[in-house]
Amino acid sequence: MFVGAAYQSGGFKSYLVRVDQDGDPLWTRVYGGSQWETGNGVEQTSDGGFIVSGGKHRYGSGTSDVHLMRTDALGDTMWTHTYWRGGVMAEDTANSIIITTDGDYVIAGESEHGSGDNADVWLLKIRDNGQVARVDPSRAGYPGLQLRISPLFTDPLVGLMHAHFEIPVPAEATLTVHDVSGRQVETLIAGRVPAGKHTITWDASRHSAGVFFFRLATGNRVIGRKATVLR
Repeated sequence: MFVGAAYQSGGFKSYLVRVDQDGDPLWTRVYGGSQWETGNGVEQTSDGGFIVSGGKHRYGSGTSDVHLMRTDALGDTMWTHTYWRGGVMAEDTANSIIITTDGDYVIAGESEHGSGDNADVWLLKIRDNGQVARVDPSRAGYPGLQLRISPLFTDPLVGLMHAHFEIPVPAEATLTVHDVSGRQVETLIAGRVPAGKHTITWDASRHSAGVFFFRLATGNRVIGRKATVLR
């Protein structure tokens, strides 16, 4: 079984192909209407059907959403759902999917908002009815965690860089800076941080020009951002 996308009738459609043990097609299904769709991941469900993850473009907006489709054993659609984080020019897509031991689905994808430098890894857990599984953020690594570095390039005359981050609940957190080799060069935060939005300023003037990485960790959630120091 494999999935993909093919250009048909002025747009991309997702397709699902089931093959036998010799690789010969048993059947092919094509999905999608006026909105472009892509299929990137597929798993067979316990009832012999399939769950397909990918992306679906919103007509006229230039943006895309995570797209999830459930089919029966013959590839006929049972239900479809889309998921998006919101925001202007949001590009959300699912790259792969697995079925968990409790029968839910976990989707791994990416969410890009406004700039190609600001893409996040996006992990979703979905119930078999297509609804997002609800979690307690105090026990699940704070899914509302956000990190933004401004500016992405330091002013060579000032050498200051500002890290803006947000956490949904009070938590033990660390914010560190690493060079391209992975070596930690600065610790900006290490301790209890209240919920809300925060800004930390890093004085990069003590370091040579190059690429650095900010790493924010709390609970079992870790996110990072790349930044460049100029001289």
